[in-house]
Amino acid sequence: MLYGIENARMIDASRIFLDLENPRVEKPFESESEAISWLCQNEDVFNLASDIRDIGPSPLELVAVMKKGDNSFVALEGNRRVCALMLLNDPERAPAKLRKKFADVAEGWNPLTNWFCVEFPDRPSVEVWLDRIHGGKDSGRGRSHWDADVKARRTKTSSSRANRLPLSIIEYAVANSLLDEKNKKGKLAIVQRFS
Repeated sequence: MLYGIENARMIDASRIFLDLENPRVEKPFESESEAISWLCQNEDVFNLASDIRDIGPSPLELVAVMKKGDNSFVALEGNRRVCALMLLNDPERAPAKLRKKFADVAEGWNPLTNWFCVEFPDRPSVEVWLDRIHGGKDSGRGRSHWDADVKARRTKTSSSRANRLPLSIIEYAVANSLLDEKNKKGKLAIVQRFS
């Protein structure tokens, strides 16, 4: 049986713990503080925490959890976000050398006490969704990575203007039969160098 959005609910943040069996690492972590340290060192958690402080956690991504004991949960998906939120809520949990940085970024942060999560009964029940998120495009079943052309089109109407001219040149070339549609892919970086 697959579990979906009907299993989503708000969960007290203090009851959510990092996955010590995180598949990003070869062997399980000994403790949550070891997991925090590794994530900070290897997974850009400080930058993520800064981004969350500035614009909030993504409303497009829920944390996947499973029960761990009677009154707590382990994050099966979203460990980077959980770690970033933990350290924004309590910078003292950051590794000693990063504590001041996290305290500074958390200045004025209004701690999130509840997180929107989807509860799964066990690890196997979340695996199909982890594959869809982290396994690449997978013949259309997984997430499709945005290449430079797609990113440029998306930012055309946003505050970023870095790719407007190169993208306009490519669109002009296609519209005037100087470049055909099938050969325009991957040309943005080349045009950027000359514009």
